[in-house]
Amino acid sequence: MTNQFLDTSVVIGYAGYISKEKLEGRDAIIKLCVKFVENKKGKFLACYFTINKEINSLLKRQRIISNEIKRKIDDQNYELCSSKEAKNGLYSEDINRTKKIYTFYSLNYSNKKEEFKQNLISIQSNIETRISFFIEKLVDEKVIPIKEIEPNLVNMLREIISNYSDCNVLASAIQYATQKKEEVIFVTLDKKDFAQNNIDFMKEDKRFNDYKLPIIEILSK
Repeated sequence: MTNQFLDTSVVIGYAGYISKEKLEGRDAIIKLCVKFVENKKGKFLACYFTINKEINSLLKRQRIISNEIKRKIDDQNYELCSSKEAKNGLYSEDINRTKKIYTFYSLNYSNKKEEFKQNLISIQSNIETRISFFIEKLVDEKVIPIKEIEPNLVNMLREIISNYSDCNVLASAIQYATQKKEEVIFVTLDKKDFAQNNIDFMKEDKRFNDYKLPIIEILSK
């Protein structure tokens, strides 16, 4: 069976970490990823950039987001994301997400602040538990140490895909497929950066001729 190389989006999607605040949107992503795991074919591969870089960064930022929201709930005069921790640790999209979650709280839970704060803690704990379970129990092999990712390959990919992290993960998949000389399916939830036209650009670029490109599979409902 063909091995499946997992994009970071699949791991965190399984854990329920998404940019949407609506519960039904979160549940749909979890169900999609659970169904994918249940229908597993071949080995699940994950790269060290996903495990040691992206996921660690995501969890750290998620903790900051939760702390910022709890602080604002306790002190209405506090300006969201104004702490040193938030300024140094959050991206612009994280700040927008923090504000959206707080708005959701204001509209729906303003008279149940302790309940909402407890929900934040529970969700954070659940995300961390599910990610840990996925990596330790479902991933069959961790591959391509970060220091072995080819900078030249990453730079080539950045001409096509703007997201630096995505380029590192895909570069890891390409290097694995090339080194093992085997077909690999790259599985992702990201319809933007891994759109078919981007893959077609790679296939047409002669600089990729020495590499074995993975098959891209985008999970969808």
